[in-house]
Amino acid sequence: MHLVLTTGIFSYISKLLQAAGQDLRPVLIFIWARILAADPTVQTDLFNTQGYKYFANVLGLRNEDVLPNSSEHKPMCSFILAAMSRDFYQGQSACWSERVFNNCQCYERSEEADFLLRQSSAA
Repeated sequence: MHLVLTTGIFSYISKLLQAAGQDLRPVLIFIWARILAADPTVQTDLFNTQGYKYFANVLGLRNEDVLPNSSEHKPMCSFILAAMSRDFYQGQSACWSERVFNNCQCYERSEEADFLLRQSSAA
């Protein structure tokens, strides 16, 4: 994964966050979750490009029909934002200013039938 990031694809993926249409949402969420799982040091890049706003926005979507498989993609957005915040004060502040914690909907989702969505909301 590190070699993929060093070949120059990282800047392209970062730019996609700024202009991505709804059809690319699931793909971008999946790619960024994998990137942060493999190399958590890109958290500063995600912060500097303000790419975190994309994932905070997806996490805040209330209409589940807008995002296919939201029970999979919203937990990935939670993971991405948590990875960006881990031991990184600027990332924590950014998540606070984007109201990420409010959008996790911990209380509304505590009775959710989907275990993955319930678990990620609590995390």
